[in-house]
Amino acid sequence: MVPRLTIPLTAPVVVDGVRHDALHLRDLKRRDVGAVRGGFDGEVGIGLAARLAGVPVAVIYALDDADAERVGNVVSRLLDQVL
Repeated sequence: MVPRLTIPLTAPVVVDGVRHDALHLRDLKRRDVGAVRGGFDGEVGIGLAARLAGVPVAVIYALDDADAERVGNVVSRLLDQVL
């Protein structure tokens, strides 16, 4: 699937030897929401961000605060469009 949105990271992260300079998010589908149900709201958002970007959850946890906030805001807006 072609990425819908690219979010450049102001502070790139390296997880498992892979450098991430940006996250490339695909479209959010209702099935994505069902796949990450459970936990508290923050865990759901982290799971959704990782799923949409096709990266391990560890990448999302490694983001600095500013990048994490931007990614979270984008995922929140995408979620609002689907629900």
